[in-house]
Amino acid sequence: MRQRAYWAWELLLDWTMNTFRVRYPRSFTEMLGYSKGAVSCWHLHPDMVESLTGLMAAWNWAFRDPESGPLRVAEWLGRWLPDGVRQGQFILAKCKLEPNKVDQYGRPDPYAGYKDPMENKRTDPPEDLLRHIHMLKTGEVLG
Repeated sequence: MRQRAYWAWELLLDWTMNTFRVRYPRSFTEMLGYSKGAVSCWHLHPDMVESLTGLMAAWNWAFRDPESGPLRVAEWLGRWLPDGVRQGQFILAKCKLEPNKVDQYGRPDPYAGYKDPMENKRTDPPEDLLRHIHMLKTGEVLG
């Protein structure tokens, strides 16, 4: 499992730095938060990693699939790329990266103040959803 995660990160980082950054520098900068500074916390946000992974998959489908054509490329450029940039900007909107901060040991810590990746993400279903699911499964209405 760890080997797969390593390979997935390698694949994503290679595409991000060698394709996305090189071919679409403005979109790279805006989506991943580099317009705010030289450091970004995008890799600490699971939803950002998923969004970027989806963008990479769509790019491969448009540009590398032998059955692809100009319509897929146009769709990637006109739909998937702008949507990815908007998602990235939304995800990182409230992050407060402060590259000049230091950690508790006095070492530089560029991620001091970053938004917690799980902030505003409920991991437990709300009570009303649980009651609704129970009603759907059993027909019994809970009070």
